[in-house]
Amino acid sequence: MHARVRGYARPVPIRITSAAALAATLVAAPAALADKRIEAASPNRFTTPAVTMDQGERLTFLNRDFVMHDVTAVLTGPDRKPLFATPLLGRDQEAFVEGSQYLTTGAYDFLCSVHPEMKGQLTVTSAGTPQQRPGTGAPGADTTAPAVRAAVATGTLRKARRDGALAVRVTLEEAARVTAVASAGGRTLGRRTVRAAAGTTAVRIRLDAADLRRLRGRAVVVRVTAADAAGNRATARASRRLRG
Repeated sequence: MHARVRGYARPVPIRITSAAALAATLVAAPAALADKRIEAASPNRFTTPAVTMDQGERLTFLNRDFVMHDVTAVLTGPDRKPLFATPLLGRDQEAFVEGSQYLTTGAYDFLCSVHPEMKGQLTVTSAGTPQQRPGTGAPGADTTAPAVRAAVATGTLRKARRDGALAVRVTLEEAARVTAVASAGGRTLGRRTVRAAAGTTAVRIRLDAADLRRLRGRAVVVRVTAADAAGNRATARASRRLRG
């Protein structure tokens, strides 16, 4: 567009580009509210059941369902409260996942406290730096991860079929909360969380007929995560091909 001034055209600046850029910035702004996000939607499900974040990365929960949901860690910390959690949120509400800023490398199961059938897993990578959890920096505080070893105790498909479960032998040097997850061919078959004392404990992971069929010709892989009373975590892995 030009304006006629004394017989010649002088450009009159029109800030369309600036306005468009501002509009684009405003549209993009919500994405900057969170580095990572857990989301829920109808009917009663996490649409992001597997989320990966770096240590110290910001994590939020957005509820897009018509009913209220929250995010609550399965494991508890030294204060006996969930390692991370949010308040109950209504439709289109979003909140920071309090406690996620303290998490160190590992895999953490979570659920909705109102609808426990809603389950997911948060994986924290070794990248980044977590914040220090309040109360854990005092002199003499326990910062040592529990030593843990794991082995698949069930040796045959026949025994697994008879027991309806897979037996995992977990050995700890101190008491801890143990979560064992069994998978085959990249698919999770089942999981079990127990409180175990120091020493060797048998953890039974229930398997159904479909799980057992999936084990034919495949090795079962078990990942064990142990968390002690101070919130320190360690993992162990075991695998075994069950005989017929």
